[in-house]
Amino acid sequence: MQETARKHKVGHPDGHAGAWNLCVHGGVDTIRGNRRGARGHVQTDRPIWPQGMTALPRPSPSFNARLGPLAGSGKGAPLQLRLHAVRMARLVDFGTGALGDMACHLMDGAFWALNLKYPTTVEAEGEPLLPDAAPKWTIIRYEFPQRGDMPPVKLVWYDGGKKIPDELLEGVKVENGTLFVGDKGKLFVEHSKPPVLLPERQFKDFKSPEPTIKRSPEHHFQWIDACRSGGKTDSHFDYACPLTESVLLGNVAFRAGKKLEWDAKKMRATNCPEADAYIQYHYRTGWKL
Repeated sequence: MQETARKHKVGHPDGHAGAWNLCVHGGVDTIRGNRRGARGHVQTDRPIWPQGMTALPRPSPSFNARLGPLAGSGKGAPLQLRLHAVRMARLVDFGTGALGDMACHLMDGAFWALNLKYPTTVEAEGEPLLPDAAPKWTIIRYEFPQRGDMPPVKLVWYDGGKKIPDELLEGVKVENGTLFVGDKGKLFVEHSKPPVLLPERQFKDFKSPEPTIKRSPEHHFQWIDACRSGGKTDSHFDYACPLTESVLLGNVAFRAGKKLEWDAKKMRATNCPEADAYIQYHYRTGWKL
C-alpha cells in the first residue's frame, strides 16, 4: 500500500482519525522539545466485547448459504460465516482484536513525537492462544532503534485489564491513554483530553511551547484538502503504514510465541520463520488481490 501510494503520488490517509486530535498535537509539541530518553506506556480499556472464546455460535445451514459471498477473503468458511453471531474484531481471520481496534489511535502520539518507524524487536504475552479468537489480554513490548540523536526507546502496550504500573502514574486514572516517561518528568495524554505533565506540582508553572503542528478542524477536512490540493494529510501513507505494520507485529509476536527480531526491509522476523504464516495472508480462491 505504501509503495503504491508513492508510485501514484497519493497523500491521502488510511482512515486514521487520531492524527488531527488537538490533544495529541499538544502532547507532541511538548514532547518534541524534551524527548531525549523518553519511553512510553500505552493502555486501553479494550476489548469491550468478549474475546478468548473457546466455543463460537453455529448458525443454521440456510444462514451459511445466504451469507457465503460475504465471507470474502476469509479462509475458514464455517467460522467466517458467523458474522452476525460474533463481532468481527475478535475473530482472527477478520479482525485484529483490541490491538487493532485502538493502538493506531493511542500509539500515534508516541510515533509522532518520538520519530518512531519500525521496531527492532517485538515481544508479546497474553492468554489464551486460540486458533480462531483474539486473546482476552495482551502486554506487548516494542523496542525501537536510535533515530538520529535520539537514543533507542521502548514502548509497552496493555489491554484486556492489564495496566500501566501504578507507581508510574502519579495517581492519574487511565482508560485509553499514553504515558511518556522522561529523564525529568512524565507526560500523560488520555484519549481526547488535554495532556498533563507529572508530577503536576513540579510543572504547575510550565508554559506550553508554541505549536509546531498545523491545527486542523477534523481528519475528514484534511482528506478533502489533500484531494483538492494534491498535498498530504498528517496521517499520510508514509507515516500510517509503518505505524500500522508496527502495531500489528504485536499480534504476530503473540501468535508466534516468540520475541521477534524484525527486519523491516525484508518484512520478516529473522529469528522466527514460523512468523511468516501470520505476515503474508493467504486468500480464498476467487479473492486474490
